[in-house]
Amino acid sequence: MINKKVLKNIEPFNDIFYKGCFYSSLFPVISSFNRNIMSVLTNDIIIYNYAKDGNTILLNKIFKPVKDLEEVMHGELITVKTYTDCTDIIGFISAEISNEKPIVIWVDSFYQSNRCDTYMKKHWPHTLLVYGYDNDSSTFDIIEHNHHESLSYQKVVIAYQDTVDAYKGYLENFEQNSDSSIFVFNSDSDKSGNHDLQSNDKYQSTYIKNLHSSITIISRGIEDLKAFTRDFYLIISNEEVLFANMEGLLEGVNSIINAKQAEKYKITKLFPELKEPIDTLDEIIKHWNYFRTICGKFFYSSNYRKKDFDNALKRLDGIYLLEQKYLSDILKI
Repeated sequence: MINKKVLKNIEPFNDIFYKGCFYSSLFPVISSFNRNIMSVLTNDIIIYNYAKDGNTILLNKIFKPVKDLEEVMHGELITVKTYTDCTDIIGFISAEISNEKPIVIWVDSFYQSNRCDTYMKKHWPHTLLVYGYDNDSSTFDIIEHNHHESLSYQKVVIAYQDTVDAYKGYLENFEQNSDSSIFVFNSDSDKSGNHDLQSNDKYQSTYIKNLHSSITIISRGIEDLKAFTRDFYLIISNEEVLFANMEGLLEGVNSIINAKQAEKYKITKLFPELKEPIDTLDEIIKHWNYFRTICGKFFYSSNYRKKDFDNALKRLDGIYLLEQKYLSDILKI
C-alpha cells in the first residue's frame, strides 16, 4: 500500500442542508462518481408532522423514503457495503481508499480536537467523509464543518489518533442509534458517466410517480399544520406555557425551513420552468422565517408581546393556504 493517497473529484456539498450530517457526507460521494443526488431527493416525501402532549406542542418536517438507501444507490450503479464496527479503523480506511473507495464513518465529535464546539465538551454523533490518508503526517483527509450548527462544509484533515478515539467513542456512546458505523462506496461503472443516469427525465418521472402515490400522507401533513395552528392559538395567551414550548418549536421550525429549502432546490433543478410553484415555496419560506423570528425574539429576550404572536398566527394561516396551493399546482405537472 502506498504511503499517501487522496481520491479525486471529492468536493464539499453546501447547496442545502438535507436531513442530517450523513447526507452532507453522502452527496459528495454521489457527485464524485458522476451521479446525481436527485436520486436521493426524489426518493423522499417531505411531510409535516404534529405531536401534542398536554400543553406541549411540536410541529416539524419528516422525510418518508420510498425505497431504502441501498436500493436507491443500486439504481445509480453505486454499491454500499456497511460494517457495524472495526478493530483497526486506520488500516481499514487506508486500504479502502487505496482501492478508490470513499468511506463515511460515524464518530463522536467529543474526541475531535479540530471541533472547538464539542471537543471534550459535548458528546455528539456525527459523520465524516474520509477520502484520503497520509502516513507521513498521520492524518486523514475529510469533509467536515467546524460547528454542529454550521451548514458550511470544507476540506480539512484529522489526526489518526483523533479518528480512532472519535470512532471508538461513537461505538461506546451511540452505536444503538444505527445498525452500521461504516459505509464504503464503490462505483459499478466507469466514472466518465452514463447519459441515462444523468438524464433529468429519469428523476422527473421518479418525482412525479412518488408524489402521486403519496398524496394522502402529504395532505394529512397539511392538516397537521392546521391542527398545530389551532393549538398554537390556544397557548399564545399564556406566556408561561408559550415559553415552555419555545425551544422545541424553534427546533421544529428550523427543520421545516431546511426541508422547504430542500424542496425548492429539488423543484428548481427538476422543473426550472415552473415559476409559480417555486414562487409559492419562496412565500412559504418567507412566512416560516417570520414565524421563527418572532419565536426567537421571545425565547432569547423573554420579552412577550401578544401582538407579535397574533401576527405569527396570521402567518400560520397563510402558510396553510399556500401549502394547499403548492400541492394543487405541483400535481398538475
